[in-house]
Amino acid sequence: MRNKFGVDSFIWTESFFEKDLWIIPKAKELGFEVIDFAISNPFTFPVKQVKAELERVGID
Repeated sequence: MRNKFGVDSFIWTESFFEKDLWIIPKAKELGFEVIDFAISNPFTFPVKQVKAELERVGID
């Protein structure tokens, strides 16, 4: 098992909303293989949109 190089969305935004989906391709562009999300409010976190964007971009 190898470790992946990752980043937390918290370096760009305190709370992740749909307007912050640009962070996912940016993280990939910067060479990250995985992204961890700062979910300050699970009721406003855009789960479906995030899953779709992760798949589209190819980052875990």
